Amino acid sequence: METPTSSHMNVAKRILRYLKGTIDFGSFYSSSNEFKLVGFYDSNFAGDIDDRKSTTGFVFFMGDCAITCSSKSNPLYIVNFFSPSDNRIIYEGDSAVNYQAIQLTANQTDKPLTGSIGRATYHAPLWLWDKRTGIVTDFNTHFSFVINSLNNAAYGDGMAFFMAPQGSKIPARLKHGSTLGLTSDGEELNSTSNPFVAIEFDIFRDNWDPPYDHVGIDANSMKSVKNEKWWSDIRKGKLNDAWISYNSSTKTLSVVFTGIVDNLPVEQSFDYALDLRLYLPEWVIFGFTGATGNATAIHTICSWDFTSTLEDDKMQHWTVDVCLGYGLVVLLFILIGIIGLHERNSKVKEDESFTAQLTEQEFETATGAKMMSYGELDSATNNFDEKNKLGEGGFSAVYKGFLMFKYCCWCYEKEQLLLVFEYMPNLSLDYHLFKGTTLLKWVERYKIALGLASALHYMHQGCERCVLHRDIKSSNVLLDSNFNTKLADFGLARLVNHDAKSQTLEGWTNGYEAPECHQTGKSSKMSDVYSFGVVALEIACGRRAFVQMDDGNHVRLVKWVWDHCERGNLLDAADRRLCGNFDENQMTRLMMVGLWCAHPGFSHRPSAGEALEVLKFNALPPNLPSKFPEARYAPASAGPSFSSLLSNVPTNFSTAKSLL
Repeated sequence: METPTSSHMNVAKRILRYLKGTIDFGSFYSSSNEFKLVGFYDSNFAGDIDDRKSTTGFVFFMGDCAITCSSKSNPLYIVNFFSPSDNRIIYEGDSAVNYQAIQLTANQTDKPLTGSIGRATYHAPLWLWDKRTGIVTDFNTHFSFVINSLNNAAYGDGMAFFMAPQGSKIPARLKHGSTLGLTSDGEELNSTSNPFVAIEFDIFRDNWDPPYDHVGIDANSMKSVKNEKWWSDIRKGKLNDAWISYNSSTKTLSVVFTGIVDNLPVEQSFDYALDLRLYLPEWVIFGFTGATGNATAIHTICSWDFTSTLEDDKMQHWTVDVCLGYGLVVLLFILIGIIGLHERNSKVKEDESFTAQLTEQEFETATGAKMMSYGELDSATNNFDEKNKLGEGGFSAVYKGFLMFKYCCWCYEKEQLLLVFEYMPNLSLDYHLFKGTTLLKWVERYKIALGLASALHYMHQGCERCVLHRDIKSSNVLLDSNFNTKLADFGLARLVNHDAKSQTLEGWTNGYEAPECHQTGKSSKMSDVYSFGVVALEIACGRRAFVQMDDGNHVRLVKWVWDHCERGNLLDAADRRLCGNFDENQMTRLMMVGLWCAHPGFSHRPSAGEALEVLKFNALPPNLPSKFPEARYAPASAGPSFSSLLSNVPTNFSTAKSLL
């Protein structure tokens, strides 16, 4: 931000309150309860997920409260297609790669299906917990899988995601599939020689099992400490998904998985309090195991991703030998005093232009975000080490940190503005539509579209002055744990009066820009609405802003959907991956609103509020032209003067840093 003033900060506070969901009363934090902050600032959600890294730990004070930042990182393993040449996966027993998937048990082509056992584990061990500190990792994993009995009514035995001590192998001389390859025969209920923790997908009833297919949590025993009936469809071999996570703060293992009811996918879940330190050593192997006995099925892993939060170089065992003489200690304190005085004088000079217009007291007494010192953030990111950088966009660099409170704050020192706010665990809309391994359900998609329309309406009409975002796209639509929408990346945003007509355009993302922006170089509320329309069509169609045709050429998604509308087969443009599992009225309405908002003629577009009312079924859908209309551009004259918001980074900024 160049030459920030109090008016800029007021808008920044409004944006933070919106992101926090506390629009009407500001942001609060508690001095007695534990909170967790995982946040990021600006710059396109740190680019691609493959680049995500982490920050170091730090402890600081806010008022009378000690705020703890835990030292964490995110090793990330993603395997969407398996290959025999991929050395990241170790195969044991009958497991092998088959058609870019992991075959855990025999597939009848190579050998009989009966009496088959196989394991597939990641090649590197996982640091599960630190014995010195007692800290346990958080982890998240997702995998898609198929268990197929080839239409046989009698099937077995199942598969599991498991963790076991480093060096663990398939137990020798197993004769039964009931252990799923986890423990030796005779130790099914007390596995002393083969410790493990597993989440089993059990399709064969043993003496210790409930009388149905189930998903359960096992700890050194094949008798689950907790299980849930699984609405499986083993005979038809339907594709399933599972999400497993561990929260080290609450010591809770959570399991979410899909089943099939009336030929439609359903989501099931349960959790259980389990201290992993009681069952497993510090270092473990992790992966999948499966087995069959006399009853058989083919067990296949189609894709897998895994993240954890402990990393070896982030939790080193430090030893300090106190052997300094008294004179050296005195000299050290003198040097620290000189350096501190120099830094303080430098800071005063650097911040003169800012403090002349804006005082800290103004922010500390406000209801919005509170101030943190640059030193606190500098220490939390190890002096903004390049190793901790998540990514870098046109206006800022992005860093990530894990803090033990959930709170938004800001910092302006050394001519650098930093914002800290909550991390969105479900990443971005762009990731789920185009990069992820799981399918975004229709209920979630429509909820996201409503949330985005509401956010845009708030920025255009709900603020004292209008905020033009100017970079609305699917990668800037972030999703919290409940798939609530948070619009991010205000690097190109502008603060304007509500009656402003258009503003000079300094940057836009190809495919989302309105035709008049390309022609005149001006942006307005209507250009934001156009971008929303493109995103709405992406949500409905599951296609990017440009669609590749059979001849290799690309056409704008807006034109592609409008062509379907002309032919009277609008629903044929719906995302085929949904297989028709959507509300046709909602799908039609979302596409119609998307086309309405992305009308080439800016004067024919609705306001964000009007679009929202149609999506809520509080207003009738629009009457669109039968043919794709020609673009009519806005006048080229500039509107009233305006202030910049989180952009126009001055040349004397080395980088515009941000903390995630």
